[in-house]
Amino acid sequence: MNTGQFKKGFIPWNKGKKGLTIGWAKGKKFSTEYRKKISDGRKGIPAWNKGRSWSEKTRKKISNALLGQTSWNKGKAWSRESREKMRLAKLGKSNSTKGKPRPNSSGANHPNWQGGKTCLVHKIRCSLEYKKWHEAVLHRDKFSCVFCGFRSRKSKSSGYSECDIRVDHIKPFSLFPNLRFEISNGRTLCIPCDKIHGWNFKRNNQVK
Repeated sequence: MNTGQFKKGFIPWNKGKKGLTIGWAKGKKFSTEYRKKISDGRKGIPAWNKGRSWSEKTRKKISNALLGQTSWNKGKAWSRESREKMRLAKLGKSNSTKGKPRPNSSGANHPNWQGGKTCLVHKIRCSLEYKKWHEAVLHRDKFSCVFCGFRSRKSKSSGYSECDIRVDHIKPFSLFPNLRFEISNGRTLCIPCDKIHGWNFKRNNQVK
């Protein structure tokens, strides 16, 4: 059975060729039936790198080779249909790295590290602890404004660029650092109520 792996002594078809080689299938459109045949033909064949453990030297080479390259999807605008497909494909699947610290690829170990110039407030608001606090407040309030009862109809996961509800600190983030992650100090507000009751729209020294 063809496992899709290279074997010792096998000569690649493009050995000795120079210049950019265009793939034989580039620009071709295959029928649904043909794509199904290809999919069925690959079933049961493990990926060539499944279970393979890369050495530290090899991982470093791969990392250096990718430095400076632009991601294939950078700046690409996904249609609402595509975003919905991606959302449905991820439903019920757990992210293996979600909620876990990754010291090997964060801070000074990340290839895009720029000497720690990010301000402290931005670091806190982008931290895992802050995201957990944000989600906990939304779930407690059932994604509804605590003043008028408006329930959110938009979310970034559904393709909207902005949400129609916000999580607000009752006692301001800047004045009460010890209460930043207290769920009891958070509340869910719709946009109109946030403009009336939210601290960002009442920038004085009095706690509302």
